[in-house]
Amino acid sequence: LGDAPLDAVCALPASGSAMDLRLLERESELGNAEAQSALGTAFLLGKGVPQDASRAATLFESAAGQGEARAQCNLGAMYAQGIGVPLDYTEATKWYALSAEQGDADGLYNLAVVFAQGLGGIAKDLARAAELCRKAAAKGQQKAKLLLKSLEVSGASAGAAQRPAAGNDTTSRARPELMAPSPMAPPPPASAPAPPPVVPCAAGAGGGAVAEGADALRDDHRQGQQRQREDQHKQAVNLCSFCASRSLELPSWRGEEDEARFPKPGVDNGSRRLFVLRALATEAEVSSILEVAQMSLEFNVDNDSVDQRPTYERYVVQIGQYLHADLERVLRPIVEERLLPYVRQKYNAPDAVVCTVLIRRYLPDERRVHPTHLDGHAFCTAVLGLNVGEFDGGLYVQPDSDGAGQKRQFVDLGRGDLAVHQYDLPHGVRVFSGRRYSIIFWIKDCIQSCLTNDTPWYESAAATGDPDALAALAQKLSRGMGRDGVGSDVHKAAALFRRAADMGHVDAMTNLGVLCEVGTGGLPKDGAEALKWFRKAAGSGDSTALRLLGVAHANGTCGLRVDAGEAVRWLTRAAEGEDWEAMYLLSVIHRQGSPGWPPDPAQASEWLRRAADMGHPEAQYLLGAGHLTGEGAERDLASAALWFRRAAQNGSAAAQCNLGAFRAQGLGGLEVDLREALRWYTLSAERGNADGQHNLALMHARGLGGAAVRRRGEARRWAALAAAQGHVEAAELLSGLPIDAQE
Repeated sequence: LGDAPLDAVCALPASGSAMDLRLLERESELGNAEAQSALGTAFLLGKGVPQDASRAATLFESAAGQGEARAQCNLGAMYAQGIGVPLDYTEATKWYALSAEQGDADGLYNLAVVFAQGLGGIAKDLARAAELCRKAAAKGQQKAKLLLKSLEVSGASAGAAQRPAAGNDTTSRARPELMAPSPMAPPPPASAPAPPPVVPCAAGAGGGAVAEGADALRDDHRQGQQRQREDQHKQAVNLCSFCASRSLELPSWRGEEDEARFPKPGVDNGSRRLFVLRALATEAEVSSILEVAQMSLEFNVDNDSVDQRPTYERYVVQIGQYLHADLERVLRPIVEERLLPYVRQKYNAPDAVVCTVLIRRYLPDERRVHPTHLDGHAFCTAVLGLNVGEFDGGLYVQPDSDGAGQKRQFVDLGRGDLAVHQYDLPHGVRVFSGRRYSIIFWIKDCIQSCLTNDTPWYESAAATGDPDALAALAQKLSRGMGRDGVGSDVHKAAALFRRAADMGHVDAMTNLGVLCEVGTGGLPKDGAEALKWFRKAAGSGDSTALRLLGVAHANGTCGLRVDAGEAVRWLTRAAEGEDWEAMYLLSVIHRQGSPGWPPDPAQASEWLRRAADMGHPEAQYLLGAGHLTGEGAERDLASAALWFRRAAQNGSAAAQCNLGAFRAQGLGGLEVDLREALRWYTLSAERGNADGQHNLALMHARGLGGAAVRRRGEARRWAALAAAQGHVEAAELLSGLPIDAQE
């Protein structure tokens, strides 16, 4: 979304000298909107000053508030892409509209994209989008001209307004399963081996540099055990077997195509297919993509629709529009001269378009896993191999469920190789070690589907009785579009899940069981029926069904009595299939114990560590807490810092609070850095953590963390929020804070 409007901002002084920047600084402080906009550009691009997206956003906001049109457009783009500010399409739309009202070409274009896709709560209105594009194109906006052609092809001139998408839904991505209706809740942080809240010490006010050595923290014994487990996994890795290899010639490319086929459930002689085009991209193209990915991109950490964990991804094409000029120069020839001609020919889709392209990263302190899922919003998906040789593991396909993961097949994807498959092939990513970058292309059958985010291929395939299409259409109907569930129809979803389940579709069985357990979609609440479908899916090795059976036994739901032994048996089977939620739940059961099931600290520690090694944030937080307190682990502040950092980067609010405390006090080998402490406290507080809110209030009350003055108003606000959650120290702080009339 939002043509990255960096080429349309108020220009910097030609020389870009230190004197020029000082003049901009002075004028900005005096409230000059154009100077603020230009200086914001400097900080955003790192031209003459250190790159600082947050500072850029602040300057753009000040200028935009004074009516500076280009600053309004740029601020909208920052909200639309989550750069320096939270990703928020509602805010993006507001600023685009203000910019467009003043006739700014980029503001007009970006607002057209909003109407074309229906973002920010605005109803899709292709006619309005076309009107805005015409105005922008008349002012020379080149991408508006391209989008206008697409809109005219789709018949936008007569297009009626359509329903809005959810305000902050970047794209409607497939969810492979419904959430468990009655999951066994992990203990709250207060009952886990969590440390007491740690507040910044006044003695730390001197600040300090960010500790580079923090990334080198190591627990040799732990890493030795982890490497041993990873080696065992790698020895058991199955590589995908290709049934055919053939020469292929496209108008602008000639090479080899490998093909793999997998049985399609419920369809005699049917198959799911995977194709790999060898060396589709050149070495120079791969190197250019990697350079941008590793050096220039700021990755988003909003929650992924598959597992609700931070994504660590960045969209570089949305709604067919390129968002990054350097990548556009590399990707456009790949897309237009090789990828699209291949897809159109292979799948008999002459109007297919690349709608979305994103880059994902998998780093040791971030993601290690992207669970098995379907790209239900894409007609087909393509994945380009990038930094092959720098990691172990990678992309896998798993067309058949298997509790031990034995039917998971890793794709031998070389540097520049392109894997292509349709929406019916379950796949995922598992990185055992190293750092992996990948670029993913999501392709729609036509421009209309791209503009409206529709999936018409499901209906046509489901009409023929295709079980994958039936299950995918059911999944789409069960959740609707976006976070608001617009267009959902659980009754139809239940009927389609049942049809697919009767044909042997394992995911449909699991989802039908969930609907039966909660009694929705016109189905009666029926625990016995839910268990029947869970057991059928579990019989095929589905790890989600195995986990849900374990949860039912642990909680005594679906008509079962509480039975920790049975819970452990089912959860263990799920965990051996690398279900990290099952691993975490096993650690809870073994730590707490149950009637007839005594606590087993060794097993609890083993499963907790395995879940943490896979990137489970709650498990990572509890490991850090154990190392901090010495409960269940050796007291080791360096290891605590390591695991708090990993959990914090994966979204754990409690870990963010504790990492802030470590930064504030220089614990665990970290240097004192109050700016970093303030950043982590803020993230924790914004997620609702009471300790984080209390510590953030203290920072504002004392003027720490880079604040020039004490901000008692902010201190009172955060202390009040923490006190409302029963935080005693925060209530005491609040009572002692004077009310400053100037604030």
